[in-house]
Amino acid sequence: MKRGAIILWMGLVFLCGGVLGALGQRLYTVSSVRANVSGQRNPEEFRKRFVASLKSRLHASDDQVSKITAIMDQTRERFRETRDSIEPSMKRIRE
Repeated sequence: MKRGAIILWMGLVFLCGGVLGALGQRLYTVSSVRANVSGQRNPEEFRKRFVASLKSRLHASDDQVSKITAIMDQTRERFRETRDSIEPSMKRIRE
């Protein structure tokens, strides 16, 4: 009886490991494929979804949304200025 119980438990552990491995593989491949399906990212679409998400989660008023949009515009401009200022240095490093 002990040998049968041991074999049953070993089979159950093996089966659980197989199921867990299959589910983990499926989750890994589904998220990988989903990331590639979107193709090129559209910054304006991302921005619209981000602002809509903030508005709904924070229950922001229209005035607050306009302030958030202004901050995002300023941040984008500062990023572009910074990127443009270091681009010549990066080009020299690459060469």
